[in-house]
Amino acid sequence: MRIFVYEYICGGGLASQPLPESLQREGWAMLMAVLEDFRRCLGVETVTLLDARFAESAGKLVGTRVDFVEPGAEAGLYREQTRQAEFTVVIAPESDFLLHQRCCWTEDAGGKLLGPSPAAVQLTGDKKQLAKFWRWHDVPTPPCLPFPVCQADNFPLVCKPRRGAGSVKTYFVQTFEELVNTVNTMLGEGNLLDQPILQPHVSGLAASVSLLLGGSWCLALPAATQNLSGDGRFRYLGGSLPLPDELNDRAQRLALRAIAPIDGLSGYVGVDLILGAAVDGSEDMAIEINPRLTTSYVGLRALAEFNLAETMLALALGRPLPERRYRAGVVRFLADGTVEGPHVQ
Repeated sequence: MRIFVYEYICGGGLASQPLPESLQREGWAMLMAVLEDFRRCLGVETVTLLDARFAESAGKLVGTRVDFVEPGAEAGLYREQTRQAEFTVVIAPESDFLLHQRCCWTEDAGGKLLGPSPAAVQLTGDKKQLAKFWRWHDVPTPPCLPFPVCQADNFPLVCKPRRGAGSVKTYFVQTFEELVNTVNTMLGEGNLLDQPILQPHVSGLAASVSLLLGGSWCLALPAATQNLSGDGRFRYLGGSLPLPDELNDRAQRLALRAIAPIDGLSGYVGVDLILGAAVDGSEDMAIEINPRLTTSYVGLRALAEFNLAETMLALALGRPLPERRYRAGVVRFLADGTVEGPHVQ
């Protein structure tokens, strides 16, 4: 069985552009981790694309077939590999429809996604539409506010792209003047498809829950904290897992509630949350869905005594699932995929 794993930054999505160093490290860590896990599955052959500038690093992907991508060649090579594979795993940002486009490439080429459908990606990758959808289905989430917002009691706010990933162009704003300057900056820098949205700032513990989905199964993995920068930009710095039992239970319950009304989710999906001060979870909020592999994968695989990729594949094929056990202790990981632990506390 051939599994095609594609990661946008390393896989040629920016073959004609400069490579952002931080995103390159993060993408490489996820790509290495999931390829290694699939290679450990019985009867699985792995294949990937690599930006030709990564040629010297290809030796680290022992056992994986690699096609190198020169500028202009990505789309053709992608379609060829997804057509020849039994399953395709896509790791790409939601911004500029990049993830949605590649999911469509897979389906148009006759491939099969080991991940969410294009329709599910389109809904979950649109933060404004997802917030509206969640509120319609009684999932607790901050509303999107119209612009301009002038009333003082609306602040502080979070201003972020309607379609974005990795907290890029995300701002904490406390006054109307700050908001005007922030929106003008965002519109001057970005694509109008990623128009700004405004939401009330929610205080609490930033957390995430990763889920594995397939068939009628939905497995919630241990929840992780999200370490975010304190400079008003919410930059993702990494996290740690698992959370204490009470917080973990609250996070998993809300994550399961958040994905329940959405059709087409499968494979690996991440849900970002804020856990509020109320111990009964009444102040907890769902924030976003990442319809793809996230950096949390590298921390979860360090904690898990089972193979996450094997579990994804078993769910997709309707096979018996591996026994799911976790190591004792706490795993800490950085945004670039560096992992520490598990450390017993």
